[in-house]
Amino acid sequence: MPKKKKNELPSGNIRIQVYDYTDVDGKKHYKSFTAPTRQEAKYLAAQWKAGKAEKKPTRITLYEAVTRYIEAKEGVLSPSTIREYMGMQERRMKEIGRIWLDELNSTDVQVWISSVSKELSPKSVRNLYGLLSAAVEMFAPDLRLKVTLPEKTITKANLPHFRFHDLRHYAASIMHAIGIPDQYILQQGGWASDNIMKSVYRNMIDIETVRQNKKINEHFQKMAHNPV
Repeated sequence: MPKKKKNELPSGNIRIQVYDYTDVDGKKHYKSFTAPTRQEAKYLAAQWKAGKAEKKPTRITLYEAVTRYIEAKEGVLSPSTIREYMGMQERRMKEIGRIWLDELNSTDVQVWISSVSKELSPKSVRNLYGLLSAAVEMFAPDLRLKVTLPEKTITKANLPHFRFHDLRHYAASIMHAIGIPDQYILQQGGWASDNIMKSVYRNMIDIETVRQNKKINEHFQKMAHNPV
């Protein structure tokens, strides 16, 4: 009795499976291709994969639409952005993601926005909605969502305007000034290279030098006008 070939069906045909997508519950789905030979089956699979990105699926859930949107952007967005998108989807889109895309409406999305707004900042909610709406635009361009997003947070601490990114730069300049080795500054700041790091704290030191020189000049100007 001849030995059965791998993936061979009772009919003698060869069937191979290709990954299609992962649903909201984490279950992976595959597409099957059957042909008289393995080479022909692989050819059919390759044709399907080549055309997958160009074809709009007939009916998918919102979660799958977001998944496919992220996959489509992998070649143009940074790995960190892709990871952030996947984390947002995994943590915050499972429930609303179960809705079929062709049944999604503004009320569904508004209820979801109100729910996540109880736990997240307005900025985070806007980022979440940006990902969702981009996926909807790609796979259901005729769907027009009308929702109200949370207002941006108003300054309450009576602090002057600043960027948290500036604190990172300032910390690097201070660590350098007090003699912390560059390798530890690089680790603390998370910079990709010491060239970038050094340009940061050098710029900050230059700014601080201007500020301190101004103080010195003002001091001696006062002394000139008010001699002891």
